[in-house]
Amino acid sequence: TFDINVSGVTTGNVLDITYSAAATGEAISIVMADNIAGSAMIVTGAGVRTDDIFKVDTSDTGAAHVWDVNMTGAGSGNVLDINFSAAATGNGILLAMGSNVAGQGIVITTAQTGVTAEGAAIDVAHTGDLVAGADVIRFASTGNISSTSNVVSIEQTTGAGTAGAYGLYINCTGTNVEALKVDAGKVVFDETLEVTGATTLTGAVTAT
Repeated sequence: TFDINVSGVTTGNVLDITYSAAATGEAISIVMADNIAGSAMIVTGAGVRTDDIFKVDTSDTGAAHVWDVNMTGAGSGNVLDINFSAAATGNGILLAMGSNVAGQGIVITTAQTGVTAEGAAIDVAHTGDLVAGADVIRFASTGNISSTSNVVSIEQTTGAGTAGAYGLYINCTGTNVEALKVDAGKVVFDETLEVTGATTLTGAVTAT
């Protein structure tokens, strides 16, 4: 229906929509309806780009979302699918909170029941050979935390698990891979410590 081909070097916009009144309609509305085999939008980029393909600049102070995705169908596809097929050096997702000191970077609310051998809320499957000093997941905090703050907190304060359920479970059976190491900082247990198997203690031991 519309076919626009730009072959010259221009500085103007191909499509420019500017509101100067308090309108309530949508700038662009796409209803795919029975078009279940076509895409609502396809963007193909190439070359050494100097600007973003999609860019949103907003100075609003309201409570409306920048992106709002609501899924009502029982589909099996991903809401966001990122697939790298080249040796890129950029990040899949970069989240820089900056001056947003009261908001949260990522919030997950879930009532999932999960499936065996998968993380219900977060699942990481890593197959790469890490170089020296690299980590699969890393938490590095440099701020001054309070006496009741933690870099990582695991809590289950309600509900009941059956025997064999743990707040933290570690299974490291790879060659030369230890399960847990503490390089610095006091290790404090406020509950009974149960150890099955041999225990090796190097250095002074104080019992109170």
